Amino acid sequence: MAAKIGNEPSMGVRRVYVFYPTEGATSVSGPDANGVMLSYDPLTPPNVHLNGSKLVAGHDYVATTGTSITGIAPMHAGDVVVIEVFGTWSPADAYAKIEADARFLQKTGGELSGPLVAVNGLIAKAAHNGDHAHFWLADHEGKFRGRVNWNGNDTLLEAFTLDGNGNIIASTTLAIHPNGTLTFNGNTVWHAGNFDYWAALPPGVLIPLWDHIPGIYWPPMDKGYRYVVLTAGQAGPGQYNEGILTNETVSGSAPLITATAVINLPASPIHGQTIHLINTERRFIRAGWSGSTQDDAMQTHSHPYTVPSGMGGAAGGATQFYWSVTTSNTANNNGRTDNETRPRNIGATYFMRIL
Repeated sequence: MAAKIGNEPSMGVRRVYVFYPTEGATSVSGPDANGVMLSYDPLTPPNVHLNGSKLVAGHDYVATTGTSITGIAPMHAGDVVVIEVFGTWSPADAYAKIEADARFLQKTGGELSGPLVAVNGLIAKAAHNGDHAHFWLADHEGKFRGRVNWNGNDTLLEAFTLDGNGNIIASTTLAIHPNGTLTFNGNTVWHAGNFDYWAALPPGVLIPLWDHIPGIYWPPMDKGYRYVVLTAGQAGPGQYNEGILTNETVSGSAPLITATAVINLPASPIHGQTIHLINTERRFIRAGWSGSTQDDAMQTHSHPYTVPSGMGGAAGGATQFYWSVTTSNTANNNGRTDNETRPRNIGATYFMRIL
């Protein structure tokens, strides 16, 4: 069959734009009602219809820019402008299937060589099997360096690095939890909405509480940290020290009571250490020599006084002698008395953080 001699066959192409002008507008341009940008060949003026009536090019409108229609008589809100743009298409402009597949991103994968711009939003959707939804960030070699990840519960911002063998490993994770808290590498991030003052103190710190005042509460028991109340008899079922103290002993009588217990919390840095239950012992905290204990005592002292000299003699008055006596008066005490020596004080309930 002989080849056709002459012009290459072509087919007509028609594009339609719809605009809804504002009151008093005399032109239309940019995206139409469907978001499609107006474009035409200035050498082939488009057909313009206003409310169904065809306008005359050069008389009722001007079409010379290729991106706008101007010179229209002032329009009203509610008017409709329909623009028909005609062009030609040649079979030579078509892509074969293999060419199209190479140009367009596939549903099951592919790679973009330039930036992707999402005007109204970009969505990563988890698969039906509950898998994660995520965006990966890679360097110029294609090695993953970061990821924005939803794991089915939390939203994670993750950074990756290379280990000594060239393997990609997670190095840093900032997690946003549905309850409004943040964690950084597993550690809670403090902010104005979740600041926990009980968590701000290190293990070993003693905290006195005036818990006799309504509204003053003991440290919580269900956090990542743990306190112990320094009071004997609190290690039983349902009590504050249950499961975290062992070998509790109380001996002596007031004011010389000794009460101790052993920390029984493997995660604690002082697990297995013996502590004094000072609320029961009624001990004061004194600076210096941490952990050393003393019973009450009075500094040694005396109150000397002198008995006037006396004079005596033997029978017949032949011998005379004098004497004087220095002694201490320990019975002259008219102050407040009790079974202990103490300064003026007020009680508080002591706690210690152990985790």
